[in-house]
Amino acid sequence: VDKAKKARIPVIIATQMMEGMIKSLTPTRAEVNDVANSIMDGADAVMLSGETSIGKYPEECIKFMKSIVAETEKFKTLGYENKLQKNSDWEYIGQAAKNLAESIKADGIIAITRTGDTATYIANAKPHGVPIFSFTNNEVTLRQLSLVGSTVSFLIKDISNHDKTIKQCSNILKKYFSKKKKLKFIMVSGIFSEKHSDAIQIINF
Repeated sequence: VDKAKKARIPVIIATQMMEGMIKSLTPTRAEVNDVANSIMDGADAVMLSGETSIGKYPEECIKFMKSIVAETEKFKTLGYENKLQKNSDWEYIGQAAKNLAESIKADGIIAITRTGDTATYIANAKPHGVPIFSFTNNEVTLRQLSLVGSTVSFLIKDISNHDKTIKQCSNILKKYFSKKKKLKFIMVSGIFSEKHSDAIQIINF
């Protein structure tokens, strides 16, 4: 876990967390605790294997895990992310985006990124109750971001023009939040650099 966090890659729990459901219709209390504790520890993803490949109740297992994760995410993590070593200005920007978004009760954090680094820095800070909306023009990055916690990712063809990119983000997010008229986001963009974030701002749609 420590190596994964220092390398800025998702922390993945890759064990049979609900192994009892291979044969049973419901998980045990210990299995529910295992899934919940993984979320509290700050894991980016939880994984099923035998439960869905050879288990008798694959759909029920997925529904149980989803409900446990959703309920646990209503609470803050145990705070291990506060001990994460920050080795660059860009990691501090990720932390700042998280703090600012929580403070102003933003609807989300927008990360415009080619490599996925911008979104991953923010996700490592574990924003509570604030989703990260990643926009990238790279299909490989899009797939990789599917494993980054709290992140919803979208593919857009071109992110080279800042104003046009914001317009595309606005159109997508207005559809995503179709029931809300006013939206407020923290936006972190790395569109002028392949590796680093260039700007952080509050933006309203």
